[in-house]
Amino acid sequence: MVYLVSEMRQQSQKCENQSPKPSSSKDSNSPQTIQTYSDYIDSLSNHEKESFLKFGFEKANKLPRPPELPHKWIEVHWQEISAEWMKLQGKIPQVQQQKWKNHPYRIDGKTLRHSYDKGKNKKAIHMVSAWATTNRLVLGQCKVEEKSNEITAIPELIKVLDIAGCLVTIDAMGCQKEIVKSIVEKSGEYIIALKKNQGNLYKNVE
Repeated sequence: MVYLVSEMRQQSQKCENQSPKPSSSKDSNSPQTIQTYSDYIDSLSNHEKESFLKFGFEKANKLPRPPELPHKWIEVHWQEISAEWMKLQGKIPQVQQQKWKNHPYRIDGKTLRHSYDKGKNKKAIHMVSAWATTNRLVLGQCKVEEKSNEITAIPELIKVLDIAGCLVTIDAMGCQKEIVKSIVEKSGEYIIALKKNQGNLYKNVE
């Protein structure tokens, strides 16, 4: 078995394997903890800050109902905006690497024990869940009739999750174009198992 890894995640792994270079200048690659919008803005150079805010204003103006206070809208949605802005520049923001390391999301389906009823001809319940591995919390669930229906349930589950800048891991059941597309559209990254039953894709990845 091999794994499909999103492009940005591959770049992050390369960066993690490289020795850090000391830098005296203030830029977005400086080793600092980014937890808030203010932390993020402070981590940018003047040129980067100007470019980021311009991108944010343009994104706000394209909304069906542009916000009256675009600065506040950017402050609330800064992580999602940052992920998209950095992707356009081919860069990996530190806040993204922190999320990958500290808050990976695992999506998997499980059949609930003793949830069937033979007397009533009731099948066992199969549940698809999104699991925050670090915090040991279930972030969302979707009930499906059978295991094969995970393929249609996973995109619906992803729709209700905030995965911008986060790493999502799924087993081989999730190796589908629509699932990968739904993750990318929400500015998430992914690692998905790939089996040999997907012949051409398996050969290309291997």
